[in-house]
Amino acid sequence: LHALLFHDTIKMIEGDDNCATESALLIKTLLLQLETRRNKNVIPHMVKRLLTDLVNNGEMKMESYFKTSREFYDTALSYMEARNKNNEDVSNVSFFLLNEMPLREKFDTAIDLLSSECQVLTINHDELLMNLLICESIYRKKKVNGLILQP
Repeated sequence: LHALLFHDTIKMIEGDDNCATESALLIKTLLLQLETRRNKNVIPHMVKRLLTDLVNNGEMKMESYFKTSREFYDTALSYMEARNKNNEDVSNVSFFLLNEMPLREKFDTAIDLLSSECQVLTINHDELLMNLLICESIYRKKKVNGLILQP
């Protein structure tokens, strides 16, 4: 089940329907999930009963399961961290997806990051934020026969 989470997320990351920002957010989310599960020694519900039977019958030691589980998490985290190395900056501008509006401080930090990557670009923070708010407003509201519908 640990591998299923990893496998399904990789399939979503590599899907044709995602932009780089969405993929970066998926990677960041997977990293957090893997770290949390590893640090809490999570035993998936479906595995717990079988593992208990194996331990009670002397066929397996709990330490062996946790060792194997930790090795999986360490390998998966190492792979995802290497893959995420170049995505960290992309996930910092995730508000362009219009899923939620950023706090002003986070917005300014992201714009400073974009400006530092492209020095020939001059970005007016206030204008860009206003345009983003307008886009977000249009994105969230759609007019149908004069009625404003929320998605």
